[in-house]
Amino acid sequence: MKAKRPDDVSMACSNAVSPILLSFASKGQHGAGYLGKQVSKLIYKAGALYASLLAALVSALSHGPWGVLLSLGVLGMTSLIILSTTYQLGRTIAQKVEQVIWTTDDTGEHKNRFSYGDLQDLPEPVQRYFKYCMPEGQPRIKYCAIKQQGWFRIRANPGLISTEGWKRVKAQQYFSTEEPAYVWAAYIWLAPLVWIRGWDCYLGGKGEMFWRLFSCITLVDFGGAEIDQSALVRYLSEACYYPTALLPSHRLIWNAIDGGHAKATLIHGNHKVSGVFEFNDQGQIVTMCSADRCRRMDDGSVSQDKWTGYYRKWEERAGIMVPLEMESVWNLIGGTFSFAVLTVTDYKCFSRIGRTSISTCC
Repeated sequence: MKAKRPDDVSMACSNAVSPILLSFASKGQHGAGYLGKQVSKLIYKAGALYASLLAALVSALSHGPWGVLLSLGVLGMTSLIILSTTYQLGRTIAQKVEQVIWTTDDTGEHKNRFSYGDLQDLPEPVQRYFKYCMPEGQPRIKYCAIKQQGWFRIRANPGLISTEGWKRVKAQQYFSTEEPAYVWAAYIWLAPLVWIRGWDCYLGGKGEMFWRLFSCITLVDFGGAEIDQSALVRYLSEACYYPTALLPSHRLIWNAIDGGHAKATLIHGNHKVSGVFEFNDQGQIVTMCSADRCRRMDDGSVSQDKWTGYYRKWEERAGIMVPLEMESVWNLIGGTFSFAVLTVTDYKCFSRIGRTSISTCC
């Protein structure tokens, strides 16, 4: 990948976009969630807009060259609005990425490196995991950047364009470990020429979900204590991409359960979340379950339900073993609902953050 200047971070990250909104996507295994309901409404409007523009163009063709010029002018103006809002949304995402980057202390590598001696008091399956995923002497990871592609689904009532089934997603995600923070930015294609773009982030102890249809029509703009908590659960569940953050500290505590399970508790500010990790004999994380993640219901209320993450396809990247595929599943009373399957296509981690690191990861 060709390196870009630090000043180009905004432009370089303008293709980024997001998924913790998926946490709020479904009301039940077969029910339409708040997000799906909103998408369905706006899909009708978008379809009507496309149909109106097409009808205007056909009508203009029958009214000579002036009619054609008028129709093309309307289409051009619509395109200009979408391009402008897409650019502005990309700039906002880039600014949030910069906030993640600069929560990291740029004073060089951590003096403390990972040592097997750090594992003596940890539950046996956790020791097995660290010995599997990192070599002794691994510098503490300060920052991580990944690219993903995959599928997600939002249950919604079929409309002009149905949002049932799996939809393609392409995302970039940026993590800081010294001060827990991340930005997940993504494009999600609901249909040809129909997309939503936005982010899911945790910055300064605050979670936020923001999504726009066509990058210009606000669809979701959520914050609050439940979003903060859910975002921190996500940070914990994805710490396998920056495993030194899972080492015991003033923020993170491990408790033994049995030979294949251990509970991790993460404390940040006023927030406290936990998850039970399952490990196989090799030391790989197989699943993580948490009851601290929330989803938004049809009426706008929030329900706290059990969530499970599945970790697959472990491979070495940058000297660290990481799962290249993750699946997110709600464990509901009516059954399980899988809503996201994401595959890592590019992975970078850094033990220090300088201008070279920033230009490389973006």
